Amino acid sequence: MPDFVSTAAYAAAVGSIVESVRKSIVNRAVAHEISRDYVAVGLAVISLSLVAGAPATMSWCDEVTGMFNLAFLLHGVAAMAAMVCVAGFLRSVERLHVRVRTAAGLFAVCTVALVVLYLARGTTDPDFGASSDHHAASIAYNLIYLVYMCAWLVLFIRGSWFSTRREERVVQFGVFLAAVGMAFGLLGLGWKIALTVHGILDPGHILRDTRISLISQAIGVVLFAAGSVFAAAVRRLHDRRDRRRNAAVTKLWCMLEPVRNESAILSDDECPDLRRQVVEIFDGILVLRRYIPSEVGDVAAEFAQALKLDHGSTKLLLGAAELRVALEYYQEGVTFPQVGNDVDARPQSSTVRADEDDEIASLARLVSWMASEVVEEIVRVVRSMRDDGPTSD
Repeated sequence: MPDFVSTAAYAAAVGSIVESVRKSIVNRAVAHEISRDYVAVGLAVISLSLVAGAPATMSWCDEVTGMFNLAFLLHGVAAMAAMVCVAGFLRSVERLHVRVRTAAGLFAVCTVALVVLYLARGTTDPDFGASSDHHAASIAYNLIYLVYMCAWLVLFIRGSWFSTRREERVVQFGVFLAAVGMAFGLLGLGWKIALTVHGILDPGHILRDTRISLISQAIGVVLFAAGSVFAAAVRRLHDRRDRRRNAAVTKLWCMLEPVRNESAILSDDECPDLRRQVVEIFDGILVLRRYIPSEVGDVAAEFAQALKLDHGSTKLLLGAAELRVALEYYQEGVTFPQVGNDVDARPQSSTVRADEDDEIASLARLVSWMASEVVEEIVRVVRSMRDDGPTSD
């Protein structure tokens, strides 16, 4: 029956493998594809490190092979191999100037050093690598491994955070969760360094190694995987939201097709890119301004007050009502005088002045309001008020 530490390590390894498989197979649409692959491979390798480092695995391996600490060696080498994936990730998101092949070379040198030190003493010393072992080979083994791991984890925490500064806040939370996971692993390694240094400075007073480094590594891997899942899920939700918004903008662009025929900047494409559609939508709205009766604003304001809408929603309600009314009167050829406002019916080429994402989101909400029952009622009220009022061209 595995002990608590081994059970925690095995559970964390399973979670790490599951997230690695998900990243490799399911999540194919994430930006920085090569960086995602590095993370997926790194998660798979670190899970091997967790399994090898579990006390139950090490005891079993000692009995089967007849050599001490072979699983302990595999635990360290696998963890260091995962740091090569860290280097690849940082390099792919432009947060590391060192080439991956250089990081792999450093890993190879450190691995050779660990293997030599292990063969020198680790096969016969059951305490090899423990804080209670004050032999030079054991101390050197620990220091090489710990310094190597700590350096890469610090670089990873720093690089992963700075690489997402432009992401939305909710995505940054997922990255923050992953960074906290790596900080837990760093904490465990720091504790191991403290034990090793204390053993060097005060050999007569031994601090008990409570396997905190392995437990911290397991917690860190779980948090990292959870952060990765959270960030990927949020990105998927945002992708779906963006697709809905883009579809709404295209729908509005199609609704304005008769109006766009009066614009001087019509695209030759049957369906131009989204930015071009936004430009043509705003030009179409300019064309429709002389088809908006003055009563629309007052009626929309009354409905907004009755519904207790905020300022932003009130503006969207007014815009949606004006568009619906204007489209109907445009088809009928009915115009209205624009008091104190000389509007060019055929505006020249324009540009999207505000933030493009904000404009797209605003237009998507506008389309949603245009299909609402509230706007339907506003159109009905305005038309009933203007039955005898408008002048026809």
